[in-house]
Amino acid sequence: MSFRLKTILGVAFIEVTLLLFIVVQAVFYLRDSTTEQLMNRARTTVNLSVSISKDAVLSYDLASMETFLEDILANPGILYGRIIGVDGEVLSQKGEGLDRVFQEDHSLDVVEDGSLDVSAPILVEEESFGQIEMGFSTQELKESIEDAGQHIAGIAVLEVILSGLFSALLGGLLTRRLSLLKQASERLAMGDFNVKVDFVENDEIGQVGKTFDLMVHNLKEGRQERDKIMEDLWELNTKLEDKVSERTSSLEKSNRALAQEKAEQAELIQELESTRRQLVQSEKMASIGQLSAGIAHEINNPVGFILSNMDSLKDSFQDLLNLEKKREVQEASIPNAEVEAFKQEINYDFLVEDIGDMITETAEGAERVRHIVSDLKEYSHFGGGGTGVIRPQPWGRDHFEHRS
Repeated sequence: MSFRLKTILGVAFIEVTLLLFIVVQAVFYLRDSTTEQLMNRARTTVNLSVSISKDAVLSYDLASMETFLEDILANPGILYGRIIGVDGEVLSQKGEGLDRVFQEDHSLDVVEDGSLDVSAPILVEEESFGQIEMGFSTQELKESIEDAGQHIAGIAVLEVILSGLFSALLGGLLTRRLSLLKQASERLAMGDFNVKVDFVENDEIGQVGKTFDLMVHNLKEGRQERDKIMEDLWELNTKLEDKVSERTSSLEKSNRALAQEKAEQAELIQELESTRRQLVQSEKMASIGQLSAGIAHEINNPVGFILSNMDSLKDSFQDLLNLEKKREVQEASIPNAEVEAFKQEINYDFLVEDIGDMITETAEGAERVRHIVSDLKEYSHFGGGGTGVIRPQPWGRDHFEHRS
């Protein structure tokens, strides 16, 4: 739905609503005013009839009453007339609907039979001598109200049509510039920044048009600035790519150089490690040599002392044996029972033989220790770099046997 159609329908709706309100109010006002006039006319007519017919009723002049009713019914809108006496008898009546039971209507709203029934008493010095009853037609009132309603409705329809035409013209005037703004906006959305509306009016739409032109101008300048910035960015991006490529090439060269240097360093580290292991091994061997020399020195002193003592012990023991042999030979001619018994008790022959064996084995053991010390010295003389070997010597068969 276009803005123009919305404008037309909106104005038409407002007009129809207002006209409907005015028509309803006019019809109700016409109905109320007409009803009030009818009620006033009925009351006035009945009161006037009472004044005119009072003398005829008092004199009981039936002919005058008949004439009076005929004259009253000659007026348009009066349906019937009836004159009631003091005792309630009907003195005279003429018109339509006389067979109906009279029931006075105090308002037009309660009228259902098309007849407004009213009455007035015939009073003389506050004394009632009867009453006059009359019926007034409401058809003319209804027709008058209907005619007025139709006339007002016709005027309202004509007003709606005219309002529609004026709304269409007004909508066209209002939407013409709005259509121009819409077209300009569509061109702007398509990327045309040379569009302008050039409104000269100073109303709200004119101000919107000027604002639109200003917005287009700012967008155009912003577009130009953005294009320039994009060109600068493109140029900077190209330069940056070149710099990045150059830097990448330089880094690759540096990486290759670093890799080569790293390989050389690894090789050098390997050589240094090998040299370090050799130095450590040499230090270990030198330390072992020094330790061996120290051990050999420490062992050599007591071993030399033992060997020296063993030689002296062997010679002394041999001398004792020789002496004992000479003593035995000397005492052979003189037996001594106690000496013989003691020798047997201590197993003298075995001790003599075993002591000699022990001295011999001890000397052999000390000699073996001296050979070990000699080997250690020879090993220490290699400085840790040779392959000196300490040769183990076998011990005697009973070297560690327990003797009792």
